[in-house]
Amino acid sequence: METRTGGYLFLISSIIFFIYYTLWIIILPFVDEDNIMRSFFPDYQWAFGITVFCIILGASVVFVFISLVMITSDIKEN
Repeated sequence: METRTGGYLFLISSIIFFIYYTLWIIILPFVDEDNIMRSFFPDYQWAFGITVFCIILGASVVFVFISLVMITSDIKEN
């Protein structure tokens, strides 16, 4: 039951983040500057900076994992 609850929490948080990010990137540029909706979002430039940072961090983690697997498999063969 714990796994199912964790899965539901992860799914709900992912959906909420997707909706928030979609509103921030797609809808916010068409909203007036004095609208109250702008107070819920940071500056528009942060959206691209956060995205680039997450892509670089994710790629780095994947490459380090692949490197460690290759190194450990080479040690096991010898």
